[in-house]
Amino acid sequence: MASDYTPVRSTSTNNNPRSPRQVSYSSSSSASASVGDRAAASLQKGQTVRGQVTNITARDISLQMENGQNLTARYNDTLELLIGDQASFRVISADEQGIFLRPLYPGSQGASRADTTILKALDAAALPVTERNVALVSSLLKNNLPIHAQMLNTILQQVFRNPDISIENLVTMNRMGLPIEPDTTQWFENYCNLEHQLLGQLQEVTAEAFAHLQQLLSENPQAAVSFAGQLLDIPENLSFLLPESQLPEGIEGQMGNGDTAGETIQADSSAASAKAAELLAEEEAGATSGQNNIGTPQTSDSPLGSFLGLLKSWQLPGGLSLQENPPDSQNMVQVLKSILSGAAKSEHAGGVRALLEHPFFQQLTQDLYQQNWTLSPEDLLKKEAVSKLYERLLSQLNRLEEAGSGGGGRQSAVSQAKQNLGFLNTLNELYTYVQLPLRLSGEQTHADLYVYTNKRSSGRQEDGSVSCLLHLTMSHLGLLDIRVRLNAGQVKTLFYLEDKAAAALIEAHLPELDEAVSRHGVSMTSEVIRQSLRTARKEQKADAEQDSPFLQSLLDTDMIPSSVHRYSFDIRA
Repeated sequence: MASDYTPVRSTSTNNNPRSPRQVSYSSSSSASASVGDRAAASLQKGQTVRGQVTNITARDISLQMENGQNLTARYNDTLELLIGDQASFRVISADEQGIFLRPLYPGSQGASRADTTILKALDAAALPVTERNVALVSSLLKNNLPIHAQMLNTILQQVFRNPDISIENLVTMNRMGLPIEPDTTQWFENYCNLEHQLLGQLQEVTAEAFAHLQQLLSENPQAAVSFAGQLLDIPENLSFLLPESQLPEGIEGQMGNGDTAGETIQADSSAASAKAAELLAEEEAGATSGQNNIGTPQTSDSPLGSFLGLLKSWQLPGGLSLQENPPDSQNMVQVLKSILSGAAKSEHAGGVRALLEHPFFQQLTQDLYQQNWTLSPEDLLKKEAVSKLYERLLSQLNRLEEAGSGGGGRQSAVSQAKQNLGFLNTLNELYTYVQLPLRLSGEQTHADLYVYTNKRSSGRQEDGSVSCLLHLTMSHLGLLDIRVRLNAGQVKTLFYLEDKAAAALIEAHLPELDEAVSRHGVSMTSEVIRQSLRTARKEQKADAEQDSPFLQSLLDTDMIPSSVHRYSFDIRA
């Protein structure tokens, strides 16, 4: 096992294939500095130097130092280095006999106790003293994990099987009890790099679905009609707000009535096709004159008005109409579903194709899914709203995948979103953490909610308190972190903001917030801190920048469960 991780020692000036950055220099036959009597004379015992290894022989090491000078010296070879490595050294002696260097270990400040611990651990595990192995032992020490041969070899095997995750994050996963598998390590790395937001992935899902629809329209129009019908069948909530800027003025009229959707559409398909051809001709004329984009006839006030003009060409069964002004979105979806259901049984789909190619059809369907896949502030007040959102998400993504969205031989956006949900569920078994795709007035935003409770106990911390952190990225307020702590009926809330104007705005309204909460019998005090939470942490802990913001927030609690069971959906935030 050890041989798998033993680097090839360079004993000549030949290029090492591992490092394209290396520059080889001939070594000196003496033990003194080769360039430099100036460099040698400037070095003193105890001084630290850093440089890139350019050559290694049985006795000497050559460095290109940060000041541009070259140095060859004897060195203590307890740290196995390769040509091209960057390393730091402490000067053990600098006299007429030459320069003698001792390498410093990554992350150390020359602390001999840490060096000795690392060396003993690697020696006991029969592992070479390499930069990677030293980093592994340092990470184990940082995470208070045991250092023995079995642990070291186990994690090195994990490194071999999961090359895309850093050693530090892999050790953290072991500390947290997360399963070490290619899919979980990939997503853990994504989360630590803040490449984890569901909201953006869900937007990619709908974009991918429409790309698939456009492909079907060019290859198999009848299949496109069927797929479009499935797109409208999947969402549960069919009501959403139509964009006010697109509401046409003076919408009047009512859809005609018939006996059955299929029969009526077949009988009227030629009229619909004629109407569609007329509208498309107007669109082409507008495009030629440079006044309108395709799908927006000159005679319409907006894309919605143009789309309603197409809908009026169809007669529908009783009970479906467009009498409302503004039109009711839920009724519009029902009208579309009826049209598509009938067209799927008909050989005539000319008018339906005009509907599916219309820009407002894509916007309407995207709004429909966004309504199903996001939460409003009012939704958050409802019991189990978050868990139901994720159950709905998983169910609807599965149905989209079954419908054929995202096909084509590569990993689809649907598959990526499902993997993200799977990892989020796994993570939530250990920590009460959840992403909140939020739907606010005129925008959507991503939020991370960390609730610091021990799931193995009553849900409270040892001192009886409950605390949580809500991380928001807002369009106008910028980064906003809200930390809330409840203890003995007292609530303390801290708002961390980087934007000074946003901080001043929230600070001015804090008395209103405290008064509103007090009406519910809870005493609350609030404070605005005009800096980011991460900056505040750095001031409290010097090495905070070594962890990702995600890990900093997640590991604020000391609760470390020992194991995890996969695929048990348990969002409780």
